Parts: sequence; C-alpha cells; structure tokens
Amino acid sequence: MGGLPSGRPTLVCGEAGSGKTLFSIEFIVKGALDYGEPGVFMAFEEKAEELKANVASLGFDLEQLEKDKVGLCAYRPLRN
Repeated sequence: MGGLPSGRPTLVCGEAGSGKTLFSIEFIVKGALDYGEPGVFMAFEEKAEELKANVASLGFDLEQLEKDKVGLCAYRPLRN
C-alpha cells in the first residue's frame, strides 16, 4: 500500500529548497484533517510563527490544527 511506517518517527532530510517542509506539512495536515491522525513537526530553521504564516498561503490553518491535533516545535540551538 505504501506510505510511511505506522507508529514510528520519520526524518525527512535533503538540501535547502528540496521540498522537505512542504512535504512534511502537507503530510501532517492531510493526516490530521482526513484521518484524524496527530502529528508533530519539528523545525530547525524557521520559527513556529514564520511557519504558520508561510503555509497559510497554501490554505493550511496551523493555528487551529495546533489546538486540535498537530504539534509544532521550533528548535533553535543556543549560540554563543
């Protein structure tokens, strides 16, 4: 049937501009809306607020999804 393994975390990696964020957000949003699945998105470069604003242009309301089913985590390492 295809897809990602159920019940396991999946790391999506690739070069800048390869579509990692778009693929991941689309996958998580569709899973939440169409199948009632929870999801977590970890961003290492963008702040959660930036991500919400960027994907709003695609018609995704991450603010509402975050309240319902989707976790957004923006990891920003501390720098000296």
